[in-house]
Amino acid sequence: MPQLNRLGIIAKIVGILTWVKRPDRVRRVFGWVLRIFASEVNHGWGVILSHSIPSKVPKTAARRDRYAQDSELPATAPGHVRQMVVHGKQTVRITGGALRSRRLHFPAMPGLRPTPDRVRETLFNWLGQNLAGLRVLDLFAGSGILSVEALSRGAVWAVAIEQSARVVSEIRRNFEDLGIDATRVRVWQADALAWLRQASTQHLAELPIDLVFLDPPFAHPALLNNALLALNQADWLAADARVYVECSARGSPIDFPGWAIVREGRAGESRFMLWRRAVAQNDCLIQTES
Repeated sequence: MPQLNRLGIIAKIVGILTWVKRPDRVRRVFGWVLRIFASEVNHGWGVILSHSIPSKVPKTAARRDRYAQDSELPATAPGHVRQMVVHGKQTVRITGGALRSRRLHFPAMPGLRPTPDRVRETLFNWLGQNLAGLRVLDLFAGSGILSVEALSRGAVWAVAIEQSARVVSEIRRNFEDLGIDATRVRVWQADALAWLRQASTQHLAELPIDLVFLDPPFAHPALLNNALLALNQADWLAADARVYVECSARGSPIDFPGWAIVREGRAGESRFMLWRRAVAQNDCLIQTES
């Protein structure tokens, strides 16, 4: 009964706001309704309904930030992501490099969670804005935005691994639409862990990887642990390779022996870190700052 009363009151508020012709407020209140509904049904129908909301993109950055906070559902994208729903697809903006401000489209699917704009800006401030000559591996690629950000900043080559055939098709279409040379990128439709098991013998012969993006679904922490274990045994990583990890802030501490965190941060429900091989000196592990 309390739930019905709450939803009934909100429905009346929506009706009043519709009458005074303030569509921006209607969208905001409707977003609150979806949050409540999603929390009641374990984020199921709330996610589906949210993908059908027609939205206009605010012109200024400040309004885009406020729009993202008002319209975003925790089940679909923790943190403040500047993204919008367009006919069953979402978009995300490239933050730097030669392709800056261009947009990528990707399917609106539950669990598909691109790294937020501000987190990407922080990451590439850590890495430096010039990635010329670097080879990049994007595991659990999702929207493919991290690969594109690296290529936009001069990375010589990138490989993106994604299991969903629908998402892989969209990633390839985005690379083509952005005019990225096909020799600079390869997209694999594969399970990331299975791909890692075969990488040294089939996929990365004589191509050392300098930078790895590792952002698996938060709902499956075992994927992160198993991927880190595989990376720790990989013989195809460059001696000075770096690994970017994004995971749930509520998760258990990460075990990545032989590697050290050089930078880390938090944004909403996510924790993000940049790792580098630890340097042995006087029987101690010394963190290497970038």
